[in-house]
Amino acid sequence: MMIPVSREVIEEQLNEALKSDDYHSASLLYGKLCRLDKNNVELYRVYIKILAHVQNEKRMLGAQSAMIRAMKAPEYKDEAKALAINTACEMMKLNMTQGAKVCLENFVVTHPDGVDESFVNLLTEVYIQLEDYNAILLCLIVKANVKVYQSQGGTNPLNIDQNL
Repeated sequence: MMIPVSREVIEEQLNEALKSDDYHSASLLYGKLCRLDKNNVELYRVYIKILAHVQNEKRMLGAQSAMIRAMKAPEYKDEAKALAINTACEMMKLNMTQGAKVCLENFVVTHPDGVDESFVNLLTEVYIQLEDYNAILLCLIVKANVKVYQSQGGTNPLNIDQNL
């Protein structure tokens, strides 16, 4: 049974870990902070840097995927898209196909108006590897919608409510 810990206690433990150059403990504590404050993009940036420092690639990729959900503001759209594509590709190289799927879907939910044909192609590739035939069919439909909406100068081809 886990005892709930306050943000102040975590921050105090984090400062101690950083003072003693214990980056492994710091990465675990930053993970806890990110779970408490899921929409703090800057907190995720520091967390990812620490994970890179301790060379924990799988946790770093997971944190990048979670960071995409935190990047809801419109000014993050391009950065979130690049991060989603790069993170998903790295996950695919490590056979983390399910993680790649979650990463790409995080972007779709956060910025549906940023989905283009190349993004749908990557998502389709992930679904093919997962053998999720319903999702593959959905991607083909979305790909057609993307082409129609873009040819008409429209946005949000997925017609998803951006206030989710």
